[in-house]
Amino acid sequence: MTPLTTRAKSVIIIMKWDMRKRNLIFCWVILGFALFNSVARATIAQQAKQTRPANQTEERLEIINADTVRYSKSAEGDIIKMIGNVHLRQGVAEMFCGEAEHWRDTRQTVVRRNVRIYDRSKSLFADEVYYFGDRQLFKAVGHVFLKDSLRQIIADRIAYDKNEDLVTAEKNVVIVDSINYIQITGALAKFDNANDYAWISGNPILTRRDTTAADTLRIASLTMELFEGGAKAVVSDSVKIQQGKAHARCGRAEFYRDRNEILLFQQPVAWQEGDRLTGEQIQLFIEKGKLVKAVVTGQALVTSRVDTAAWDQRVNTLTGQSITMYFEDEQLVQVTVDNQATSYYYIYEDEEEKGMNKIIGDRISVFIRDRKIERILVESNPQLSAGTYYPPNMKPVILPRKLE
Repeated sequence: MTPLTTRAKSVIIIMKWDMRKRNLIFCWVILGFALFNSVARATIAQQAKQTRPANQTEERLEIINADTVRYSKSAEGDIIKMIGNVHLRQGVAEMFCGEAEHWRDTRQTVVRRNVRIYDRSKSLFADEVYYFGDRQLFKAVGHVFLKDSLRQIIADRIAYDKNEDLVTAEKNVVIVDSINYIQITGALAKFDNANDYAWISGNPILTRRDTTAADTLRIASLTMELFEGGAKAVVSDSVKIQQGKAHARCGRAEFYRDRNEILLFQQPVAWQEGDRLTGEQIQLFIEKGKLVKAVVTGQALVTSRVDTAAWDQRVNTLTGQSITMYFEDEQLVQVTVDNQATSYYYIYEDEEEKGMNKIIGDRISVFIRDRKIERILVESNPQLSAGTYYPPNMKPVILPRKLE
């Protein structure tokens, strides 16, 4: 039997049945806080082992305060109802609400009106909370706000299925990880605590603020998956990425938090000011909020506008099976092309255009300053290298693709 004490202001009837079922009012208090472990790295099972030994009995449930406590019977069985300034306690968990009801026979509990629950460093706020004992299902409804000292989940509804160890947040979902400065919004989120996995849909947007830079990383898509507490994010369908002046889009992207690395797949394209790159796969490397390197593999193509003025349609072009680009202060400073490397670039003398060169080789390295080519290094077997010069009035026309 679970001990229960009451300090209510008025008790309409004394309850004499087995009070073991009464602890269901508070089952969700301890287990419900495990919702937040979907964002953290601890599972509910791990938390239970840490907080309660296997042989420890259920903690005492106390009615600390209620203006009125009523007992009644209905077709659904025995009901106990507490009304007005309800304060309940179980172990270190404290709950406050306007009213609470418990159906003993159906093992259903409802707490309503400004529900506040505190358990050491964790807190939960909601308009209503429902517990269905037969299904081991908890539901918090209305302005749900679940947090600990580091993370928080906001949603219109949050449900926890104890049997599946699964959390579902619905409508206006906001997940905040203050440790890593990450926020995720979406319409629907599901968290698999045991596997430290999350799935978000409904046009989710992930933003990460870098404390060392003013720019914010923003990733938008139709679906998003998080692994290992957000260390890895996989976004799919209509992916759009922005980091400072750098933009990208693709069908699928993988974001690695600790490595500051982004992988783009499925017709990826990335651009920054007058530079554009495409290929079968693109790797972007970010340091201190800025793009420092990009690696394009598989039918790689890089175009760089000679001048970013709208009227100037001239572009330098590089193609190959692999292209690596290096940036300093968000400006392109070097491009290296490997395997079937081909380069078209404009020649200047004293700021005057002198035509265009076409170069073919095994490896081509282009060094750039102020959007002008300083020098080109070609590495190749003599039989595989070739160069062609085009005078200003005979050069091929290469137009830049639209930068979206």
